[in-house]
Amino acid sequence: NPNDYYVLDRDLVSRDGALEMRLVEERYETDYLDAFQLFAIDLPEDRDIVAEKIPQGGAYEPFEDIVHTVEHDMTLPLSAAIVETGEDVLADISLPGDDRYAVLSPDQEQPGYQSIELDLGDLSDAPAIKLVFEGMSRFPVTEEGKALGVAGVRQKVEVVDENGQWVALGGTWPKPAEFARPYVLDLTGRFPTDDYRVRLTFLLKTYVDAVRLDTTANVEFEPTLVPLVSADLRRHGGDAKSSEGDIYEYVYEEPGAWADFEGYMPGYYTRFGEVSPLLQASDDMFVIFGGGDEMALRFEELPAPAPGMHRRYVVYSNGYYKDMNNDIAKTVEPLPFAAMSNYPYWPAQQYPDDLEHVAYQAEWNTRFEGDAASWSGTVQQDALLGLFQDVGAQVAGLFPEDAAPLPVATAEGGWLASVLGAGDEIVRHYSVNTDKWTVTVTDAARSRTATAPIAGWEKTGTAAPPSLAAPGSAASAEEISTLVDADAAYWTTDLAVSDGAYNWQVVEFSVSERDSRAAREIAVEWTGYGEPTTGYPTSVYLWNFQTVTWDIVASQPAGTPRTFGKMAQDPDDDYCLACHDGSPPPGVVLPGSLYNIGPKWTGTGWGTDIHGDKIGSGFGGGLRGGYSRGMTGLSCGACHDSHGSINPYHIVTQVNGQAVSITTGNSYKYLCAGCHTGTVTNWHQACIDCHAWGPGHGDSLDAPDTTTNVGYPNDSSNCALCHSHGARTSVGSANNIGLDDDWATGCNEHYCHDYGSTF
Repeated sequence: NPNDYYVLDRDLVSRDGALEMRLVEERYETDYLDAFQLFAIDLPEDRDIVAEKIPQGGAYEPFEDIVHTVEHDMTLPLSAAIVETGEDVLADISLPGDDRYAVLSPDQEQPGYQSIELDLGDLSDAPAIKLVFEGMSRFPVTEEGKALGVAGVRQKVEVVDENGQWVALGGTWPKPAEFARPYVLDLTGRFPTDDYRVRLTFLLKTYVDAVRLDTTANVEFEPTLVPLVSADLRRHGGDAKSSEGDIYEYVYEEPGAWADFEGYMPGYYTRFGEVSPLLQASDDMFVIFGGGDEMALRFEELPAPAPGMHRRYVVYSNGYYKDMNNDIAKTVEPLPFAAMSNYPYWPAQQYPDDLEHVAYQAEWNTRFEGDAASWSGTVQQDALLGLFQDVGAQVAGLFPEDAAPLPVATAEGGWLASVLGAGDEIVRHYSVNTDKWTVTVTDAARSRTATAPIAGWEKTGTAAPPSLAAPGSAASAEEISTLVDADAAYWTTDLAVSDGAYNWQVVEFSVSERDSRAAREIAVEWTGYGEPTTGYPTSVYLWNFQTVTWDIVASQPAGTPRTFGKMAQDPDDDYCLACHDGSPPPGVVLPGSLYNIGPKWTGTGWGTDIHGDKIGSGFGGGLRGGYSRGMTGLSCGACHDSHGSINPYHIVTQVNGQAVSITTGNSYKYLCAGCHTGTVTNWHQACIDCHAWGPGHGDSLDAPDTTTNVGYPNDSSNCALCHSHGARTSVGSANNIGLDDDWATGCNEHYCHDYGSTF
């Protein structure tokens, strides 16, 4: 939840000469706190403040646009009713904290949209319209419920348009949190008519505690940053709930009531002790803590407010948390970072691996928690943090005796001091580390055989790969044996000790003549990592026996484990495109319905296929081994069998070792699953975020098989309606706005979609 503002609902009092606040992780979750600030705001006695709640994935806004002033005694709507039942709930939402609630979508495991309709009266002369909402969400716990609970936007706001129709306001609206938290919905200028009714719609089970109205203009105020004195990270344990029902809070005890509670995902957490230097700025250097950990924050006391004024406090936090209600790895790593496209992020992205961030991890994240035996670990855990536990001794052991002397790390010098040699020249660990290196051959029957190298060599040299005549020193049989599986057992070459020198590993594979002649697909896959420094890419080459040269497969920074691969298939593109390019050879007569795939497959501009030469870098879950975003385009043989199959369109019966049987439009998902990991929901989350509400543009998709207004596309959808070569879909939509070949008349004219290419 990056960039969040939270108005404290109680005063802070002095404790031993400072204002103290404690943050406790009460759940089996991992928190990554990047920045934490406390602001004091002094206001007239009749005024109060409320902050907007930035929705998940929302953008940062200036402080003054997020925090609003309101009257201390706000008014109520004229009426309030649940739309689906007609139940009058005005009395239930009139007073916060009175244990009375309007309950929407009451089945926690079957999320579905329900609305509360509010009549705000005549606000035509109101300087502002601010709804202060207070309520709580309850999240599903079953797998089916979890899938439905992320199948669409969690909240929307609707008003009445000029035609008397309810329309959803644009933008992303926040869902209520798990615990009662007031937040403001600024509706100033959002009503298109003088009809000031509004509907608040929720996907999850929602307890609406109070909805109040303020129509006063914001009063100027001056926030004061309260200096942070200290931040002590320590063990606390868990606290008991005030109730076992839906409505509860945690009752803080000192020490915690469940002192033995350890809600740790395995990995490296921030060491206990003083951690305030990590909270000063948003820099992707986090305080990482888990279930049962506590951070005690102490702030300077400020002078008392002036007469007639009272003080409120606002917390600003920037960070992330990883919980159990998702299908991503339950480990501390990979670490998030501000520039990531999503989480988990694409293989082409990585947490910053410059010296400053590597040093941060080595100095601060040294507390391993969780079951080490069941954790495969990551490069930053195994190869970096593990190496630098005792910084001076560990780093010195990485280099030969004639390397520059390395001073022992000190509290003042930190990790960087430990790797500075004479003249303050940085000494780096220029290793190349290979986890897996295989050649996989697939025959006409789709039988796959993975082959490990039969020999290997290592050498230090220049940026050019070694010649085959002098590949270097032979690797041991034990080192070569580690390359069969991606199991974090590495063949490490660290011969280079100076800038400008390269470590090289060379391997030889043996594929029988019979296997090579029978091959319909040959895939080379390398998994490993190299120098974790910007400007020092890791490169993979293949020897070309026809040109007698090395051909580069990939060259990218790889400070954390990456998979580079290259694949060749039969039939290749030239064979298929001889006919499927719109101009078949002389004498060949093709059906008029044959689609012209050529320009879509081999082009690189708008409308081309990102499985082809355009090279995909978009969404679609993670990718299975052998595939990575940014690799060269696939050949037709990756998905089609030139000799035909029992599937339509000559689609093969096995892709990447995954069985494919297509009997309906829905079963095309098994073809996608040959390469893409995750679920149908993962693959379409960007679509589902908008298309989940009901009829109309911006709501559900106008498709014949749409049977639910929640989360379309979903696991029962017809994939063929949208996925084809060269066009998104032939299915129409409201006002003829569709994802068609002509992007100028499609959804792109509304600047919502960037879907000019096929998947």
